Amino acid sequence: SDRFEKELIEDLGYRGHTIVSDAINRHRDMSQTEGDVVVLDLGVGTGLLGQLLRESIGLGDDETCVSSEDISRGKVIIRGVDLSSRMVEISRARTVDKAHVSVYDTVEVGDATGFLQRMGSSGIDIITASDVFIYIGALDEVFREASRVLKKGGLVAFTIETLSSNEKRRTTAPAGSADGLMLLQSGRFGHSKSYVKDVSEKAGLTLVEWKEDILRKQGNEDVKGAAVLLQF
Repeated sequence: SDRFEKELIEDLGYRGHTIVSDAINRHRDMSQTEGDVVVLDLGVGTGLLGQLLRESIGLGDDETCVSSEDISRGKVIIRGVDLSSRMVEISRARTVDKAHVSVYDTVEVGDATGFLQRMGSSGIDIITASDVFIYIGALDEVFREASRVLKKGGLVAFTIETLSSNEKRRTTAPAGSADGLMLLQSGRFGHSKSYVKDVSEKAGLTLVEWKEDILRKQGNEDVKGAAVLLQF
């Protein structure tokens, strides 16, 4: 996993995990609720995003302090999912160095939508997805499930790849979807702001932030995307 992460971060300049974590931190006050804070991390990979979340929102009242005692109080519960059993194995073993505790409370093998469908209603505070929706494409179903499982005021933070004017459309958007969903030449999906806004609103979610950024490198080219924050 160390070699994989080195290639991902140093060679490809991957920044998705920091972009999503920063988006959450900019709007943390919007999702404050009583009791435990439950976070769902979709597509955990090796756990890079989960670790940032655990260090920033999952370590007790003192945000600058990493404390095993704070974590053991169960204030923040982070559950994850990934399609790859190998990634699940790696993320399950990931710990916060200073506290020597697991980043994730649970991680399971599965797809993002199915994972959400197995959750009860109105019990989740934050849902995150870094470099996940670019492989899903149509977001109607995952947004509907996110809306169902979120507490009132809950947040969804994720990255998408934006559409450039010179991208050639290789397929049309699925029937019933808004314009602005394209299969890019890279084989990943790109989403427009209007698409995300339209589909999220239909699911009962409000677009709070759309912040364009560079997600990673592909060859010598920057992969342009955006950090997106929705609220239920």
